[in-house]
Amino acid sequence: MLVYLSICFVWGLFAYPIGRDFAAMADPLGAMARPAAAFFLYEMLLFGDSVMAYHLVNMALMFGCMLAIYVFVNFSLRGPLWLGILAATLFMANPIHTEAVMNISGVQDLLPAFFALITLAFYAAHVHAPAGRRLLISLMAFAIAVFPFEQNTFLFLAILLYEFMVPAQTNRAPARALPFVVLGLAGLAVHHGGLLTQSWHPGEIAGPLYLILYPLGFLPETVARFHQQPWLAWAAAGAVAGCIYLIHRKARRSVILYGLASMFILRLYHGEHPVDLVHMVGGGQLLVETAFFYLALVGLFFRIMDHPKWRPIIIWSTTTLCIIFFVVQIRANYMWLHAGNAAQSFQEEARAAADGDDDALIGVAPDYRYYRGAPIMLSESIAHDTLFSDELPHRSLLPLHYRPAHEMTVEVVSWTPSEGRLRISGIDPVEAAPQPQDAIAGAWTTDAAHIELDAVDGAGFDLLVTPLEERLPDIILPGAQYHSAPLEEK
Repeated sequence: MLVYLSICFVWGLFAYPIGRDFAAMADPLGAMARPAAAFFLYEMLLFGDSVMAYHLVNMALMFGCMLAIYVFVNFSLRGPLWLGILAATLFMANPIHTEAVMNISGVQDLLPAFFALITLAFYAAHVHAPAGRRLLISLMAFAIAVFPFEQNTFLFLAILLYEFMVPAQTNRAPARALPFVVLGLAGLAVHHGGLLTQSWHPGEIAGPLYLILYPLGFLPETVARFHQQPWLAWAAAGAVAGCIYLIHRKARRSVILYGLASMFILRLYHGEHPVDLVHMVGGGQLLVETAFFYLALVGLFFRIMDHPKWRPIIIWSTTTLCIIFFVVQIRANYMWLHAGNAAQSFQEEARAAADGDDDALIGVAPDYRYYRGAPIMLSESIAHDTLFSDELPHRSLLPLHYRPAHEMTVEVVSWTPSEGRLRISGIDPVEAAPQPQDAIAGAWTTDAAHIELDAVDGAGFDLLVTPLEERLPDIILPGAQYHSAPLEEK
């Protein structure tokens, strides 16, 4: 498993901070739960600006999660040990939570998942081979997983459900779960405020879980269509539910249903941090849900192997699946490296533009957001004073998603204090807009400007930028190296 982890993530050891990293470095307590913030502060004191050290710590925590899944799956299935390795490997290589390792602030995702998975691993070990120390370790890990980290609020329900669905009939003892239920209810009381303020829309709860099964993200057109015609989303959800019912009816293995049910139960508390269904940013919070999914999936493979002729087919097909996941994960790392290089170059350009001019206000247009799942987020890279960035006066004028120069070109057609017009070619508006529904509406607003979609034709489309304040900034970035052509007179 350590070799597999290295194969997937060694390419990203020198990835530059991007996205949420800068806000986390500037204010760890504002971005993370207290234990993760303290851990990250210690990392910053110890490592400074050595990005490789942060990534190595993230990889070590990911490896700890893999070991816990290995134990949890093997004690739950009581099958060949390689099933646990399979579940842990698929978990690690799933691009839905690439950010947990590739963001230097990934401890905010990895620490709560690590303690939750340690809880499950030692509880499963205690259920099938009782030992007081195992139960004690599980209980301590549970307290650490639940009280500081709100995303684990309903973990106690997954433990209680385990007693009724996973052990053999003669080995069930729901009373074992009583201490976890008591602590879990206390944790529920602690985090009840978040439950009252979070959205309970079924799409926000269950929609991101689809990305665990299909970790490539939705097409922007699909998300736009779901917003236009919500009945399509309900129909898709009904089809998934029907497939689960048919699989359960045929397989008759309660551990499969347990994994899927626990995945959904844990997701009931999702807080106020949405998962982007197109770019999968925010997917790091789905680590424990992913572990439950792979318990169910590997349980299904184990059930199919009951028939002798299917055993070699399952072995070869799961090996192929792992290789595919490795390739997809390595590709995701490459995107993060590219995004980090773009953010670092933009910082240098912004410092040069503001050098010697205390009154300079930088207008970031386009303010590139995501590159195939990697959060470039240019404006955030100059929004904070950190080990890797300087805070510079700026305004995010035109958030767009990034494509390489051979796929998309951006030309500044005109730029005055009252409005700016940019021409985007090679990409559709629904793919470029911050949210697909923004392109459908034809307009969206940032903190500094109003953007209107105008003059759409076969060659591209125009975006009209008007200020919400007195005027647009005179300095506009990014420059030519981001395939943006500024006016000659500027």
